[in-house]
Amino acid sequence: MRALLEDASRLSDAQIGSEVDSVRRQLREARLAVELREHSLALQEAEEDVADRIKARIAENNRERFALQKDDAQQPHGSAALGRRVAAVPARFRVPAGD
Repeated sequence: MRALLEDASRLSDAQIGSEVDSVRRQLREARLAVELREHSLALQEAEEDVADRIKARIAENNRERFALQKDDAQQPHGSAALGRRVAAVPARFRVPAGD
């Protein structure tokens, strides 16, 4: 846990924002995938009057997932996504603020 906190403390605000956006897109796409499965199952048992609404929701869901995937594909990946990271400074070389 401490190693993760140290890694996070080395990130700039822009880098943290980039990571947050990436996780947000991943979570949103996962939720949409679950909804799509639920709608597909509901469509199999739906009556005709409800089926059209379910099909419309499936189409909307697919458009939103495609937009998220397109947005994610346009984002830099790997180390380039975070820009230049500040090198870790071992604790023994750190100088407390004000000294």
